[in-house]
Amino acid sequence: MKYQHFGQSIPFALVGGGRSSDDKKAFFGPCHISAAGYWAGLLKCGVFSRDDATNKASGKHYGAIAYGDVPSMITADSTSEKPIQFISVVTPNNSHCSISAAALAGGKAVMCEKPVGVSLQEAIELAKLVEQMKRPFGLTYTYRGYPMTALAAYLIKQGEIGDIFDIEVDYPQGWLLGEVDAWRTDPTIGGPGGVLADIGATHAFDMMRYLTGLEATHALAVLRTIIPDRKVPDHAHLLLKFPGGATGSIRTSQVKAMCENDIGFTVSGTKGRITWSISDPNSLYLAQNGKPTVTYRAAEGYLPEDVKAMFRLPPGHPEGNEGALANVYGAFMDWVIAHGNGDTAFKPSPILAKIGDGLQSMALIEAALQSQKIGSAWVPLPTIRY
Repeated sequence: MKYQHFGQSIPFALVGGGRSSDDKKAFFGPCHISAAGYWAGLLKCGVFSRDDATNKASGKHYGAIAYGDVPSMITADSTSEKPIQFISVVTPNNSHCSISAAALAGGKAVMCEKPVGVSLQEAIELAKLVEQMKRPFGLTYTYRGYPMTALAAYLIKQGEIGDIFDIEVDYPQGWLLGEVDAWRTDPTIGGPGGVLADIGATHAFDMMRYLTGLEATHALAVLRTIIPDRKVPDHAHLLLKFPGGATGSIRTSQVKAMCENDIGFTVSGTKGRITWSISDPNSLYLAQNGKPTVTYRAAEGYLPEDVKAMFRLPPGHPEGNEGALANVYGAFMDWVIAHGNGDTAFKPSPILAKIGDGLQSMALIEAALQSQKIGSAWVPLPTIRY
C-alpha cells in the first residue's frame, strides 16, 4: 500500500520537539520528522514548545510555521489549499492525552509517542474519543518496526517453536544513573511508572504481546528506586502469567552502568526458541531441538515478502532505530491516506500499535504499582472497559 498517495507530499504537524541549547536531550522530534519524510511526509507547522522564543526558533529551524496551541493551529491551517493530514505528538507523558484529544477533536489523525498517558483512566477516556471520532490513532512502539522482530512474530505464528511456554524480554539502559533532573523521573510529568512507563511496560511488554498475540492475566512486580530521592522506580523485575500456563519475565532498568538501550527477547516453545537483540538487529536466531541453530539475516531473498518490504538497504547494510520508526510511520500513513480516501475498512499493518495496545501498557503499570504496594504479590491486570 506504500506510495498510494501517488507521489504527493503529505502535510503534517508536530507538537513538541522544540530545538534549544539542550538539543542532545531532545533528539526524537527530528527522528519523527525524518521517519514521516521517508514516505513524503512534509512538516508544515507545529507547536514546538510552551516557551514562545523556543517555539518560534524551532519553527524557523524546521522551516515550519509555529503556532501557540493545537486548536489555533488546526483552525488557521484548515483554510489552506493542502491542510495537515495528521499530528505527531512528541511531548512529555503528562500532555499526551490532552494534546491527542485536541487533535482528534479538530478532526486530525494522531501519531503519539508512548506511553499513551500517565494513568489508565485518562487513557481510557482518550480511547473513547478515538472511537467516537473514528480517526487513525497510532503509537510509536518503534521496535515493532524492526524487520527481524516482524520475522519473529511471523515464525511464531507459523508454529515454528510450537506452543509458547515462556517469554523473556530484557531492556536495560544506563543513562539515568546519577542523573536526577530528567523529566521522566518527575511523577507529575512522566507519571508514577518511571522505568515502566518509559520502556518496561511500554516497549518490553508490547514486544511480548506483538510477538505472541498473548494477553497477560496477572503480574508480580519488584520495583526499586536506586537513585536516592527519586519518586518513581528506575529499576524493575516483572513476572507475568498468560492464558494456558505460559509465563513471562521483564527485567528493565535505566540505571545499569553503560547499558546502551539494549532491548532483546527470547520466546520459548515446545518445539524451539527464538532470540533477537538490538545489539545485532539484522540477525534472528531460531533454535529447534536436535537441529542446528538457524540464523536469519536481514534483507535476504528467502524472507517472507511482508518482512522483505520493511528493508530499505541490501543485505549486509545495518538498519536501526530510525528505519524502524520509518516503518511504523509508513504503516500509520497508509492508514491515514486510506481513511482520507474513504476506505473505512482498511486494516493497518500489525507493526503499528494502536490505542488498545497503549491501554494494555497502562494496565500493566497500574498492576505493577499495585503489586509493589502489597508486598510484590500476584495481582490481576485491570479489566479494560469503555
